[in-house]
Amino acid sequence: MNIGFASTSVPNATQIGNILADAASNITAFNIEPASILLDGAPAPTIATTTTAAPTTAATTTPAPTTAATTTTAAPTTAALTTATTATTTIPAPPPVVVVAANLEEPFVLALSDQNSPEFRVLEIRVVTVYDIIYSRKFGFLFIRSFVISFGAAVVRTRVGGTQVEMGLEFNQTASPEEIPQADAVATTLEEAISNPNNNFNISVDVSSIQVIPPIAIPTSTTTSAATTTTRAATTNTTTTPTTTSAATTTTRAATTNTTTTPTTTITTATTIAEAVTIRQLTFRSVGETFTTDLQNRLSAAFIARASLIETTLNPIYQQQFSSFRSLTVILFSNGSIVNNMNIGFASTSVPNATQIGNILADAASNITAFNIEPASILLDGAPAPTTAATTTAAPTTAATTTTTTPTTTITTATTIAEAVTIRQLTFRSVGETFTTDLQNRLSAAFIARASLIETMLNPIYQQQFSSFRSLTVILFSNGSIFNIMNIGFVSTSVPNATQIGNILADAASSITAFNIEPASILLDGAQVSNGVCHKMSLITASFLVLLSRLLSSFQ
Repeated sequence: MNIGFASTSVPNATQIGNILADAASNITAFNIEPASILLDGAPAPTIATTTTAAPTTAATTTPAPTTAATTTTAAPTTAALTTATTATTTIPAPPPVVVVAANLEEPFVLALSDQNSPEFRVLEIRVVTVYDIIYSRKFGFLFIRSFVISFGAAVVRTRVGGTQVEMGLEFNQTASPEEIPQADAVATTLEEAISNPNNNFNISVDVSSIQVIPPIAIPTSTTTSAATTTTRAATTNTTTTPTTTSAATTTTRAATTNTTTTPTTTITTATTIAEAVTIRQLTFRSVGETFTTDLQNRLSAAFIARASLIETTLNPIYQQQFSSFRSLTVILFSNGSIVNNMNIGFASTSVPNATQIGNILADAASNITAFNIEPASILLDGAPAPTTAATTTAAPTTAATTTTTTPTTTITTATTIAEAVTIRQLTFRSVGETFTTDLQNRLSAAFIARASLIETMLNPIYQQQFSSFRSLTVILFSNGSIFNIMNIGFVSTSVPNATQIGNILADAASSITAFNIEPASILLDGAQVSNGVCHKMSLITASFLVLLSRLLSSFQ
């Protein structure tokens, strides 16, 4: 479950876990195992209170003793040793954030108030992409990311109808307060970038509306449980000499109540083993559908709508047929009528063959009306995917003569010639840049914005160098600082070698400021690329790259 609290007052893990653990005994509609409670994937400590009932001593009536003196010695009493443990958890302060508000020259619609709406998502991607480019160029590794806080109706003196956007600009948490840009620097950076007549941004901002709130730094919070207390009562020996009387003597001892609170911590260790997934490239053509130039732009409404339509339609079909199926993601559209290119992933331990993958798509073609699938155009990794579709042959035509009957059979073959493309996996590291968890989600604004930034920068460079170049598509980001993993495609008849591909990227490193390229980290299909750039590699870096190479081999 997702559980939400006002950011100004978030209970700690123990408090959240205790509420659920305490409720377990009162809920009968379903079972709650207290030991299994996790918060953000980690065990949530719970404190159970144990109460020891007070020992009860009944009143004792002692008959009158004899005249001889009687001495009674009580047994020594020793209090139990009680120990409570002190646990202190320190939560690191989050990175500083500067909030920027500005008016966009975009009509405001109510759907922009809903973060789950297609309208919100499309505009979010456009704005985040522009802000990331602007502030990455200006502040380099000091800048981490931008994110949309909200969209609202913009109100100006003369009219209403624009859209106001509040953006968060996250900076490196290791930076000192002096290094964090001041409000005027943040505002000036945005104003200058938007006002530059040579910019090619796909949003328009009213420069006069830009407002900046200084960086926000949330102090470190500390959660402390009860302090450790150790108590040992002194041993007491009591000697009593009763007085001899004729009347019965009644001795009453007050009942003693001992309550011990014992902090009980249950630790559950969860082990997650990463699953190896094999990615294949699946392609088909939609005959009779018209290709438009906005389908080339991954951030356009047309691209997002068509990609979502195809993924929503085909994912359930493959999921139903193969238990090893993991994902189907549209990566590219190209002309002729519309050629649809996707990455399809299966658990590496059970990958269907080309015929099986192709048959599922071919069989689905007749049942899908939202878009067209031409079975003869289906490719897997750039090669035709054989399908076992039934072939119907027309009945032979027989011409009658007095001496000979000759069957005549006419066979018509439809041939579609598709360009074979070879896909290689290209990887490089952006040293000093901070990996955030939303980069693991291909649908997040952070992933789309960074992927678009890299593709926008690198596609023209490779296009200029190799006439056989066809595409470069980001497929994955991973931690340390940020590893960028891409599929790069060339016409199969003219694929550059590893050194040539690596050199282009290494040579571009010094001229690209929007993100960092570490030449020594460049890998092709999981193997390090030798290039002409002089560099030194530490033993730690080399070891890490070897491990990454093994990990990436699972994606091939």
